[in-house]
Amino acid sequence: MFYGIKLNQSQSKDFIMEVRHVVFGAVFLAVFTIGSLNIISDGAFGHMLTSQLPSHSVGPDAEPEISLEQNVSLKPGTSGSVEAEIRNAKIISYRNPTLTNRQGARIDVNADLKPSPALVQQSLPPSWVYDYVEPKIQMDISLKASEDVNPGNYTFEITAESETGSKSQDTSREFSVIVSNSSMS
Repeated sequence: MFYGIKLNQSQSKDFIMEVRHVVFGAVFLAVFTIGSLNIISDGAFGHMLTSQLPSHSVGPDAEPEISLEQNVSLKPGTSGSVEAEIRNAKIISYRNPTLTNRQGARIDVNADLKPSPALVQQSLPPSWVYDYVEPKIQMDISLKASEDVNPGNYTFEITAESETGSKSQDTSREFSVIVSNSSMS
């Protein structure tokens, strides 16, 4: 019985199949429409929908945040790493104070970002650019001191920007790479 209508077994099966077809058709139409709108808007529609999810919500006025370790100790010729968590960023860059050393006496930096950026600007230093403001980015920074780097305290800086243009907000955090003399233990 369906809403006071009495159906025999054959009619009941047919009715259930029709309901399944209608539901499947409605779901297909909704997915097709959302996909088409996402293609037309170059991904902005999909980003708008997913940004409304609690784990992805980034408000228009959200300032970038950077959490990272403050100090790393190295000896010439050794490696180390720093982990950073960056929130509400669209562009990430860093400043390496040893890049001005032309003889190779420097600290080389490599970074692995998750999720991966849409674009890496091959500048010195590079910038990582996302299509939209990312709510959370994990950045693993590998550091390698050259054999001939001078002992001392080098201040690196990570900068995160929320947008490009006049509405951009940025935040910077510094961390120190302390290079000790190789003869010291």
